[in-house]
Amino acid sequence: MSSLKKVLSKLLGIFRKTGSIVFPLLILLVFLAGWWIGRPPAKSTTGADAPASDSGTIWTCSMHPTVRQPGPGLCPICEMDLIEVSAESSGGLRELKLTADAIARLDIRVAPVVREAATKSLKLLGKITSNETSLTTTTARIDGRLDKLLIDFTGATVLKGQPIAEIYSPDLLVAQQELISARRELDRNSDRTRQVLYRAAREKLRLLELTPEQIDEIETKTQPSDRITLRAPFDGVVMDLKKREGEYVKTGEALYTLMDLSSVWVQLEVFENDLPWLALDQTVELRTNALPGEVFSGQVSFIDPVLDDRRRINRVRVAVSNPRRQLKPGMFVEAEVQAELPSTAGDPPLQIPASAVLRTGERAIVYRRLSTDDGIRFEGREIILGPRTDEHFIVYSGVEEGDLVVTRGAFKLDSELQIQAKPAMMLEGQAVGEESALEAPITIAGAWKPVLRSLARAEQALNDRQEFQLHLERARALVAGINPDFLTDDYAPLWKEAKMKLTNLFTQSVMESKTTSTEEAWKTLVLELPGRAALAGLSWQLPPLERISEDQVERLQAVLAAYLPITDALAHDQPEEALAEKEKLAQALRHLNGQSEEIAQQVTAATDEDSLQASLRLVTESLSELIAAGAHDQLGELYLVHCPMAFGNEGADWLSRKPVVENPYFGSRMFSCGDVTETLSIPLNLSPEALLDLAHPEKETPSETDHSGH
Repeated sequence: MSSLKKVLSKLLGIFRKTGSIVFPLLILLVFLAGWWIGRPPAKSTTGADAPASDSGTIWTCSMHPTVRQPGPGLCPICEMDLIEVSAESSGGLRELKLTADAIARLDIRVAPVVREAATKSLKLLGKITSNETSLTTTTARIDGRLDKLLIDFTGATVLKGQPIAEIYSPDLLVAQQELISARRELDRNSDRTRQVLYRAAREKLRLLELTPEQIDEIETKTQPSDRITLRAPFDGVVMDLKKREGEYVKTGEALYTLMDLSSVWVQLEVFENDLPWLALDQTVELRTNALPGEVFSGQVSFIDPVLDDRRRINRVRVAVSNPRRQLKPGMFVEAEVQAELPSTAGDPPLQIPASAVLRTGERAIVYRRLSTDDGIRFEGREIILGPRTDEHFIVYSGVEEGDLVVTRGAFKLDSELQIQAKPAMMLEGQAVGEESALEAPITIAGAWKPVLRSLARAEQALNDRQEFQLHLERARALVAGINPDFLTDDYAPLWKEAKMKLTNLFTQSVMESKTTSTEEAWKTLVLELPGRAALAGLSWQLPPLERISEDQVERLQAVLAAYLPITDALAHDQPEEALAEKEKLAQALRHLNGQSEEIAQQVTAATDEDSLQASLRLVTESLSELIAAGAHDQLGELYLVHCPMAFGNEGADWLSRKPVVENPYFGSRMFSCGDVTETLSIPLNLSPEALLDLAHPEKETPSETDHSGH
């Protein structure tokens, strides 16, 4: 205590000597000492707590992806440890890049998309019923009294020709007497008249269902019998006894209902998802608990065209031979079908492992592995699924043969997309609409126009299912064939997303038109088309399909035949050859229409390369207007190409038979300057498969080739 007083007295003495200068310093020292004592403890610089480096990484929370921090720590919302996320762009809306170490930690497994025969083993349940085609009702062919029933209970088994009843009939008695008399007269004199009467008497008894043996027996008698025995027309079981002994019957009244059990039906109940696997004449193996160890075989003979909408099942009938009568109506059976889907266009269907598919409502999703120059990426894709086989799904659109799809770890990849604030596949439309392009590049917009024309033709063909499907297939092929390699980095991901969605939409509409009506399929398409087209900044308004006369088309073809050699010669630095062709072009223009005379005069007046190029510019503008007026898709392959630097940066167009750039305004100086801006004509007689082989708008890669022509 005394020492503390000494310290305080010394401090007080110092304060009295220094006055107001020392006191503020003392307060500052006290503040710094308090901050030092209360500061947070230093963190370790090793392991997960290492400070953020300049490697371009950020840290986020797996539960709250909106949290983004430059370094490690705890989530301010749930206090979970933040995880490291690469800040590097992954190159697409639904793509992400992973290192080999990350792939191993996530336990990602992949399998190839294969094209092979689609087989499936179906296990079905059913019940044996009678063969309705073998049910026969025996009726009375004449009025009479049933004096005796030899088969007098239901369930009795009868054989063909077996006596089943004895009947007394006055009419039958008269018919017998007629035969006996006719036979007696024929024995006396076999003239033509007596022969006719004899045959008529026998025929009358035959029509009363007497057997030939019975008729022969009646002939030998001198007096008719008062009773006749009725015999079974075929083997069977009595299912219903209509009359009893002693009853009178009239002509046409039923006596017995017989069923032949030498063949039976099996009525199977099939879920609608399994219906694509069944077809007529398909072999079915059957087993029943009543006959253990026995295997029966039958063929599908009927598929009910109407589905039970309450139970969502369809009834399928199988015809089974039953010579030993072992199978009895009412038995339950287990059926097995080794089914195989028929190939389309000669090729087996595409199949992906069932474990690769993520289902979310009506959408099906897979992740595809991509090997690129900068590493391994994974891309999410929507697909159109078909029926499921034993271990695979048939897929109609979305992947190609040889693609590697993720069979394990797809949910983890989808979560990783969300962590990177990208549109995850499991959330339809997430973040995609926000990045939609305001306007598509002119190259894509031009290649999109023949797609719209194909859709307009599909609308016109709603009454022709085959034609409707053909135009949708053409639209799908045109979209699938557009080359995105020349697109800018900011638009390419949007086009890739839109292309996937549009291709799937057209495929789905074709499939829907096969099971429902073309009108319903068209309604689905027009409902989805605006959103999917707008994603890439494309129009969805269908153009009018006006057509010019065949005579006008022929004249346009003649102009093109004279026009194209000139553009080719100018592009390859051959102005003399181009000028030599100008009169042919002028003559074709004069025959085209009355409005082309002035342009033809300018072509004729051209004396050098510059003036010829100027007239070529006017010819192109005139031809483009005529084609737009109603000649689309009637001129073979034809493309419109634009050079923005021609004529002092005013820009100019030219026509080409190929979707490549060979500039007639600059020649070898800027041979590949320009863009293919519109697909004016695609032949209507080309199949969808042939359309896939067409080269769609792209810039030609510059080469070392000398285009001067020398």
